[in-house]
Amino acid sequence: MKELKSNEPYDVSPGCPTITFDLVDESLMLAYSSFVSGSFKGNRIELLFQDWRIEVEGCELSEVWGLLQMQDLRVVRLSTERSDGRNGECRIKKIITTKIVVK
Repeated sequence: MKELKSNEPYDVSPGCPTITFDLVDESLMLAYSSFVSGSFKGNRIELLFQDWRIEVEGCELSEVWGLLQMQDLRVVRLSTERSDGRNGECRIKKIITTKIVVK
């Protein structure tokens, strides 16, 4: 049975040990235990995990930032609604994942 994707840009599950980034053609699941650091400025959140750098861009991301700090986010996905965030609703426009390769 195929699960329907939510229209919300994120799912919350307190205590979930992993976070999944739903991309266009794939999903990337990372353990919160591999989290190193993060920063939030304007319409951009940058997260650093042991082997990955994740950039999330959008509008009204303060709730996402708070949920990340509590490690309560289970899934982060691109927004499907054509909202620009002016009504105070979170909108995720871009998720960029970069694999960190140590030479």
